[in-house]
Amino acid sequence: AVPAFADDAPPTSGQCGDKLKWSINADHTVLTFTGSGAMWDYEYWRIYGDIVPWWDYRDTVTTINFPKEITHISNYAFCYFSKIERVWIPSDTLSLGKQCFFGCENLEIVALGTVDGKTSGNITIGSESFEECGLLVSVYVSRGLKTVEWDAFEQCYNLPTRKEDSRVTGRVFYGG
Repeated sequence: AVPAFADDAPPTSGQCGDKLKWSINADHTVLTFTGSGAMWDYEYWRIYGDIVPWWDYRDTVTTINFPKEITHISNYAFCYFSKIERVWIPSDTLSLGKQCFFGCENLEIVALGTVDGKTSGNITIGSESFEECGLLVSVYVSRGLKTVEWDAFEQCYNLPTRKEDSRVTGRVFYGG
């Protein structure tokens, strides 16, 4: 279902990094990023700063396409995107911002650094990145994991294996 927007319709494309752009398809289900480099960091509440410009599509987006050359996914980038079930993050990505996929209630599978078959150097999973993703059952991580920050997988009740090591900072699976 396409959201019904008033005359002041939200943007359908724009800049989201120095060399990174975003766009949404006509039926508002596919969010595509093109270019390279780091996504700008955003805030969750407008009172603290800019929120992600694609926020109005959080209830319709089912697919996110990242370019191979994206290096950082913003804080709060896809917070509460309720229809996303699978996410593939390219091997050039070095960091996931805090709460970038927080509350994605239907997210089941995440693949980090494995889209094109090669593994990246060091990826950092930010704090609360996947918190409240209650249906998450699989997280595939390349051998280049650098750090998993505080509460990254809090309340991910369906993750079957929970192995923590020196790359983990704080409670990663608290409440799950």
